[in-house]
Amino acid sequence: MTKQEFAKTIETYYAVTKYPDITVVTYNDGQKFYGYFQGFEDEEALKREFKFRFVPMNNIQALRSDEGKTGKLNPKHSIVIECDKILNLELVPVNTLKNTLILKNQEAHDPQRTKRKEQWVSSIDRLYDKIVVWLTPLKNDGLLEIKLTPIDITEEYLGLYSAKKMDILIGDDVISIKPRGTYILGAYGRLDMRGPKGETYIIEQEWDSWKFAKRTPNLQTWELTDESFNTEMQNLING
Repeated sequence: MTKQEFAKTIETYYAVTKYPDITVVTYNDGQKFYGYFQGFEDEEALKREFKFRFVPMNNIQALRSDEGKTGKLNPKHSIVIECDKILNLELVPVNTLKNTLILKNQEAHDPQRTKRKEQWVSSIDRLYDKIVVWLTPLKNDGLLEIKLTPIDITEEYLGLYSAKKMDILIGDDVISIKPRGTYILGAYGRLDMRGPKGETYIIEQEWDSWKFAKRTPNLQTWELTDESFNTEMQNLING
């Protein structure tokens, strides 16, 4: 097809589609773009050059958020598709297997989610580093051992990823600290701390700002420090 034919096809069949129907644009060089065509203020000027604005799937949430705040569509969330570079156009309707598979693959490569996951995992490592420092004197006295083990975690918005759990070995007892997830209501993440006599939560209310938390039945929080950590360890061992 010529660029004129692609432009006519986009205006006729694709410019009226909206997410969750997915438009797939394939360029001659093999690049693929997933999302939908969307008109902005420069729509007519772009059409004269056989170009159209296209909102990639990973930008849809940001576009809607900005529109809700300002009442306007912000073109920074779009890219420009050039008709003379198009090899193929495809519309993938909602409620089809291909649509579902595209969504899952796009979610897995969402840069915002990838950044959130990396920040979460690295913040866990920094917390563990603090705990190791706090417990080193007791470890040097032969009173406990610390073991870090990679584990797999699955979250709805992040899929499968790897993080570490910490086991503190005290005689025959074990206190374990295990990541629960980063998409937690009211926090950036939560770890579960369990011992022979119960459990408590460690939540990240701000990045690298950790607190203990417990429901009794209302949520109570207190600062995580070397002293409060030692107190919680003692509670989890002795009750």
